[in-house]
Amino acid sequence: MSNLSDYFISGPQTLQLLGSATVVGSAATTMTVGGLDFSAYAAFKLYVSFDNALASTRTIKMTYNSDTTDANYNSQLLTIDGATVGAAATTDATIAQMHSNAVMTLVIDILRDATGQPRATGYGNEDAGNVEIRNVSHRWNDATNITAITFTSDTASGFDVGSYVKVYGIVA
Repeated sequence: MSNLSDYFISGPQTLQLLGSATVVGSAATTMTVGGLDFSAYAAFKLYVSFDNALASTRTIKMTYNSDTTDANYNSQLLTIDGATVGAAATTDATIAQMHSNAVMTLVIDILRDATGQPRATGYGNEDAGNVEIRNVSHRWNDATNITAITFTSDTASGFDVGSYVKVYGIVA
């Protein structure tokens, strides 16, 4: 199965937990799930929850295979807070921006486009005293097989204890 239409046409698929990372003990700056093989799955589905207990806004980036070169990524972010809608385009690996003292959850689907490049689409919410809707589109400009996914906070200790990432493979 190489594209999204195959996934929907062939019916329900099985999700297989491939790996996870959870912050324990003390806050962390990065969270990585390695040992992945994107070529063996129709798609990846990620469940993430980030807790930012710090008193400042965080930018969270999602990178693949230790590639932290901003020019290799593009993102489009959409935020809805009450009646206010905000959007931002980035030429880096940004997957989310988090308010201070907030908790965010995201569900992220990663599929291959027609050229083999991974495209991620995510949706979720953030609770910083009020609930905000979050949507993101994220592209890595490389068709290399994904073997690791890393989330990085722009500030040290940006992920509080209890933050987690779970990566599932959709089995064809």
